[in-house]
Amino acid sequence: MLIFFRKWAILVCISVFISLRILESVFSGPAGEKSLLVVGILSAQNNFAARSSIRKTWKTLLNKTNHKFYFIVGSEFCPIHPVDRKSDLTCESLELPSDKQYADSIWTPEISAESSRITGATVTSFTFHVNFPVVVQRFRVWMGLLQTFSSLTINLKNARTGTLISSASFKQPASTNMTWVEVESKPFLLPKSFDAELQLVAENSTVADQTIPSCYGHSSWFNFSEAIEFTTQYSVERGWSNFNEETCSPISVLLKIHDLETVMAKKQTRSEDWDKQIKFQSKRLSDEASIEQDILFVDVVDVYRNIPDKLLNFYVWVHNNLHFSFLLKADDDTFLNVPLIEKYLKFIEKVEEKSGALSEMWWWGRLRHGLPVERHGKWQELLYAAPVYPPFLCGASYVLNENVVKFLSTNSRWLHRYQGEDTSLGIWLSSVHPKIPKNATCHWVCGSECDKSTCNRGQISADDMLKVWHQFQKTQSLC
Repeated sequence: MLIFFRKWAILVCISVFISLRILESVFSGPAGEKSLLVVGILSAQNNFAARSSIRKTWKTLLNKTNHKFYFIVGSEFCPIHPVDRKSDLTCESLELPSDKQYADSIWTPEISAESSRITGATVTSFTFHVNFPVVVQRFRVWMGLLQTFSSLTINLKNARTGTLISSASFKQPASTNMTWVEVESKPFLLPKSFDAELQLVAENSTVADQTIPSCYGHSSWFNFSEAIEFTTQYSVERGWSNFNEETCSPISVLLKIHDLETVMAKKQTRSEDWDKQIKFQSKRLSDEASIEQDILFVDVVDVYRNIPDKLLNFYVWVHNNLHFSFLLKADDDTFLNVPLIEKYLKFIEKVEEKSGALSEMWWWGRLRHGLPVERHGKWQELLYAAPVYPPFLCGASYVLNENVVKFLSTNSRWLHRYQGEDTSLGIWLSSVHPKIPKNATCHWVCGSECDKSTCNRGQISADDMLKVWHQFQKTQSLC
């Protein structure tokens, strides 16, 4: 199977390489030939219908002599079946335990009371991300806490919404000759991609608000061979912070991996079926690229978490191969009001030429301010420490001038890829403060809302793209 996969993977790479060379020769043009606008549409490999709908609709409005157009697609397929990944958003392999005993009764975290005192902080709340379904079975608390507090409660919550899922109450037992006190929980299934929080509460207040004894022993933050992944934790000393294994927690939860044997038994079959799907999709994509001549393959695995890298690769390619004034980025579920956008960009180009402002950096789009940084879910960001993002443009569509593209391309090697291409762009450009053009002929939106003066309309299906097109042909409006 591995030899088979390598053989067709090499063929796919050769096909993509040839397609890319064709695109460069057809679209790049002479170095001295300057285009008003380069349009780049982010598109997933299997979004065939979305690309087709754009070609039949608003793409036909682009002036071929003054505009350049590309669908931006990752050149590599993820070879791992979605079930066997940590997340649908990544291409990371999920390693599950082969020993059934680890799937049946794992306390996490585990603490050995006989071990020496550790130097890390005492964690009273922590969150974890579920990479594979697990069942909650029991809770337990360290006896040392019950000698300080007469009653304690452990809450299991939805980390994103704060909704209580389950709880267990603890009181001082008659006998103190024990290390742990355990309480059984009603079985509760935590599905894949769920974000959970385990919280310790004492006497109707969070333990974090009170002085608590330090943990003894070293917490073994066992992660089920990646079935769950710890993300953040709370301690009195540090508050909420990213997960640090050099800590201990006096609370623990017993989890069981759900239906492990069945899933593992079908892994080989899933892998073989996935290889066939990839082979079929790659052939279809290669044929589309050769026929349409508007797909630019960039060197990334085409999954959601790689979108920032995907876009930066595009900026680098555009800067190195094309001569242009403006670059418009959009998603493949977005309809663009080409006449209004083009009218304003021609106006801006003339104004900048007259005023000598061609050396400035500016961006044009729907600017978002004060958006909180998500620590859980699809838009989880753990490396950007600030509580809110700097201003950024909605990712549905926006315009950058050539100087911004040059800045991003030149510095791409050092720019960290945060989650989300729009939030990443805001972080990357926060130090240069791009200007915002004034007196625009249209305004940008983040979603599907629209009026007669919107530059774009996003989040629409391939079928609705055709409906909007028919409406636009009649009224010149996206509504």
